Amino acid sequence: MTESVPFVDIRNLTVTFTGGKKPVHAVGGVDLQVERGEVVALMGRNVRNEGVISARLGSVALSHVFEGVQLLLGDRLRSTSTVFSVEGPELSVIGDQGRLEQVLVNLIQNALDAMGSGGAIKVSVFESEGIVTLRITDTGPGIPQDVSKRLFQPFTSSKDDGLGLGLVICRDIMIDLGGDLALVPGGHGATFAVTLKLAR
Repeated sequence: MTESVPFVDIRNLTVTFTGGKKPVHAVGGVDLQVERGEVVALMGRNVRNEGVISARLGSVALSHVFEGVQLLLGDRLRSTSTVFSVEGPELSVIGDQGRLEQVLVNLIQNALDAMGSGGAIKVSVFESEGIVTLRITDTGPGIPQDVSKRLFQPFTSSKDDGLGLGLVICRDIMIDLGGDLALVPGGHGATFAVTLKLAR
């Protein structure tokens, strides 16, 4: 008789880096093997040995977030000859810098995986009626329609070796920050929209 697998709350994952693969220890004692770049969940400001800590909401300058992202991904952007650009007003949002970096790094890692070498990733910043939107657009092949409908469901991935938890975790983080994460349909490549409240 096959033993049933307990429900896993993916918001309470602890990721331990061990090299090429990372075992994810989830509640219920379930161990999952995650390929490099699938889940970016271990940053010193966000994760303790027991799991993901609660966000500390405050005013965060987006310029600082973008600087952190480029510091973390600079080597890979250069090695793949990827053009990375940010356009729009310099704004501050209500959020947590480390967790915002975590979400953006995951989205950009996914874009890099999809594009290969020589692509472009653009982050566009908009503000309307107190809501700030970051649109992250890449020049990759886009997301298949059948996958896009299930994209934020656990274990849905367009990668052959993907576990399908990264975007689910990212969306949970954004909701915890009082915002959201969504796929923008249409257009070339893939576009994701991250929304947050403007810090006044």
